Amino acid sequence: MKTVTRTIRMPLDVERELKEIASTEKVTVNALVNQALRKFVDWDYYAEKGGFAISPARQFLLLPARWEVFARLLRHASDKEAARLGRWAGRNVAREVTEFWFKEFSVRTALKCLELFTSRFARRFEYFHNITGNEEIVTIKHSMGRKWSIFHEQLVRTVFGELLGKKVKITQTNNQVVARIQK
Repeated sequence: MKTVTRTIRMPLDVERELKEIASTEKVTVNALVNQALRKFVDWDYYAEKGGFAISPARQFLLLPARWEVFARLLRHASDKEAARLGRWAGRNVAREVTEFWFKEFSVRTALKCLELFTSRFARRFEYFHNITGNEEIVTIKHSMGRKWSIFHEQLVRTVFGELLGKKVKITQTNNQVVARIQK
């Protein structure tokens, strides 16, 4: 990845806190600043426009609570209900969020949305993406059980198969979904 050098001004207290965090995390201040800038470019800018941003104090209190409610409901759902919810989320939520953030709905933008929204920033699962020959291989590794695998399988199948017209082969275990999406 190519980089550029840029000089910025910041308040002294911010610099002190960055140095302290960098020391604790055993990374450079430059790495922390790049991480913060990446999060702004990938998430914060778009989230605020889409109404996802809440003040940090409220975000800390409300978003995890909402997620926990959804997680508890899904645990009690039947396999059919989990699959139906995954299809609904693919048709409605995933498409709308992807089109809003990236102004288009394509394999590339859907993969990016899946990575950013649920993996990198929501930290609900580990996301791996590889390209081999004529396939995009997406691995969703979580620790939330079979119902979540069913949900994610149907979400991915709906987004890439039904909506984007790609051939999708999916294998799943209780805590992992692997999707092979034909280019």
